[in-house]
Order: sequence, then C-alpha cells, then structure tokens
Amino acid sequence: MSAQVKQKKENFLIRTFNLFERTLFFKTNFFGVIVIRFLFISTFFQHFISWLFVEIFGDYLWFDGGKTVVKSSLLSATADGGYVEHFANMFLFWSFILSSYLVLKYFRNSFVIPIAYLFVFLDDSLSLHERFGAEIVPNFLKNRNQFYFIGNFAEIFFWAIALIIFLMLISVCLKKMNFFERRFVAYNFFFFILLSFFAVFIDQIIAIPQISNIFWHGSAWSSFSSFLLFSIHQVEEWGEIFSIGFAFLWLFNTTCILKSEENVK
Repeated sequence: MSAQVKQKKENFLIRTFNLFERTLFFKTNFFGVIVIRFLFISTFFQHFISWLFVEIFGDYLWFDGGKTVVKSSLLSATADGGYVEHFANMFLFWSFILSSYLVLKYFRNSFVIPIAYLFVFLDDSLSLHERFGAEIVPNFLKNRNQFYFIGNFAEIFFWAIALIIFLMLISVCLKKMNFFERRFVAYNFFFFILLSFFAVFIDQIIAIPQISNIFWHGSAWSSFSSFLLFSIHQVEEWGEIFSIGFAFLWLFNTTCILKSEENVK
C-alpha cells in the first residue's frame, strides 16, 4: 500500500513538472519568445530587488517615494509614478537589457548605449533630475533670489552634463567602431534625441512659471488656454513613452534579426 502511495506521489510530481514545463518553461524555436520570457523574468527580479531595497534602506533615494496618492490619479498619463510612467520605465529597463546583449555579442565598442539606457532608467525611476533641481542645487545657492534662474532650470544643466559625458564617451570609442557599430549608435542616439525633445524641451516649456500662470486657470476645461496647456502636457508624456517604446521595439527587432542571420550562417 505504501509503495502504491509513493508511486502515486511520484506520478503526481512528474505530471506537475511536465505541466510547468509545457506552460511556463516550454521549449520554443522562436528566439523572440525566448527574449520576451527572459525580459519578463528579469522584470520580476528587478521589481523584487527594488521592493527589497526599499524595505531595508527606506525610500529616501526615491524622490517623493513616501508621497500618498489617490489610486485613480495613477491612470493619468501626467501622474508622477503613474501606470503610463511605469510602462515607460519597464521599456527603458528592457532596452538596457537588449542593448547590453547586443553590445556584448556584436557591438563591443558601443558600450555607451546600454550605459545611457541604464542612466535614463535610474533617473526616471528615482527622479534624480527632479531631486537635483529641487534639493541639491538650492543647497549650494547662497542667494536664492539672485540665482533663481539657475535653480528653476537646474534640470537643463543636469541633462546638459549627462549629454556632454555621453558625447565624450562616444568620441573616445568612435575611431574603434566599424560601420555597423556606428549605425547602432546613430539609431539609438536618434531615439535619445526624440525622447529629449519631449522629456526635456517640451517639459521645460510647460514648467516655466510665467506660462503656467498665464495659461492655467484651475482645470483643463476652465478655458481654451488651460486645455491647450493640458494637451501639450499630454503630448509630452505620451511622446516620451512612444519614443521609449519604439526604441525597445527597434532593439528587439535588431536582436532577433541578428540572431536569425547568425543561425543561417
């Protein structure tokens, strides 16, 4: 009787293992499916590590991490930390992983690209540029009224410094790059410029106090100028996520194409 029970348990474990193997860890000949599965698993671990980090060290590094929000407001594209922003961060994280794979496998001299994606991901997740403008810069200003312009546009200086470092790294490695590596950098640089147009240029226009004071009258439907400002803000946010999303799609497509060409050879 005990042998039969043991046999049933073994059969049950085998069937359970086979079920997981056929559903969660199924074998596939499509490299794209393998990539997406790896990205899903990586995202799970990234969220788990982030949660663990906050539980251990607190949310100090996360700008406004302890802020209380109304859940329904997270549906808005303009909400800081909302669902749209979360998807954008996920696409940035996936772009970092794919660009890292491509650099390690095919474009060794283009290592600045995954570094750039990682930097933008960390900045967008932890709101580093907002902390730089709201907390770090004002602490160095002795006369805040005199340096109000610098304090108000500190984010521009933040991104200018990041751009200079990015271009310096590219210039150092440019001579070592072949044609395909230069093209890889150029395409990704295009996505960074597109993202900067929405995330920096349009964002800074909206953030100018004179514009918000003149055009905004309490709600998006209170006046035509308010609706116009609201629409520009929507264009900014959706422009950001579409720029990041298409960058990820391009990296994903490039990864699959290069892998298929490698298999043909």
